[in-house]
Amino acid sequence: MMMNMRVFAIAFSFFILFSLQYEEVLSLPQKMKLRLRNRSLFQKSDIQTKQSDTIARNLAVNEIVAVNPLFKTVFSWLGPLCFIGLQISSVSTAMKIVEKKSVGKFSPIPFASLFTNCIIWTLYGFLKLDKTILLPNGLGVLVSIYCLWAYHTNTINKPLREYYIVTFICAICFLLANFQQDQMIGLIGCALSIILSGSPLAVVKTVIKEKSTAALPFWTSLVTWINNFSWICYGYFIANDKLIYLPNLLGFTLSSIQMLLFLKYPSIPTLHKDIISKPILDA
Repeated sequence: MMMNMRVFAIAFSFFILFSLQYEEVLSLPQKMKLRLRNRSLFQKSDIQTKQSDTIARNLAVNEIVAVNPLFKTVFSWLGPLCFIGLQISSVSTAMKIVEKKSVGKFSPIPFASLFTNCIIWTLYGFLKLDKTILLPNGLGVLVSIYCLWAYHTNTINKPLREYYIVTFICAICFLLANFQQDQMIGLIGCALSIILSGSPLAVVKTVIKEKSTAALPFWTSLVTWINNFSWICYGYFIANDKLIYLPNLLGFTLSSIQMLLFLKYPSIPTLHKDIISKPILDA
């Protein structure tokens, strides 16, 4: 009798353990569904949080512009005007080349870069229907054509390599514009703007070595600094476009370094008096 009770107890214990394990196995799909559901809810809440942050930021920006409409007007005009000022600097350099009938040691790269940059951002402004970007860069295309003509007609060594590179980049951008790929065009414009923003760093070594900013054109550097700042404000607060304010943020940093150099190393007029100032061309 005792043996039967022990067998029964052992069998009953195994039955209980099996039942618990069986219930555990049966509940696995439900637990998996619950976990997936919780994960999905978490992801949705994360997306909603990001969307709410974006909406809150846009509302804050709209509130700034709404409270002070002068802010929108100023930075919608200041950027284009500063950029036109840089174009006038390029025209001045081109006119000196025509007057002397020689390019001297001047490089065609600033003119070629200006032309390429303006073509890219003109296409971008056209696709985005943004007159603030379209109009000054459209004017820049005409200005850079004149500058390239002035250089081409007064140099012995024609910069054919630069022409080929410019033609290739512009052809790609026109092809992208045909397929309405404004983001890709903007990325190419950003890459070019970053390259142009880094070009003044080549002069910094000379400035520090000679302890003079005579190699840097002050007014061009100042206008470039204001130009970058105004495009940051326009791109962030008004257009809400990263492709506008991010490259100009880098340009603003580099142009700020240039302005600090003017404070630390005042210009000595006797140095570099025969060098034609190279304009710093930022988009």
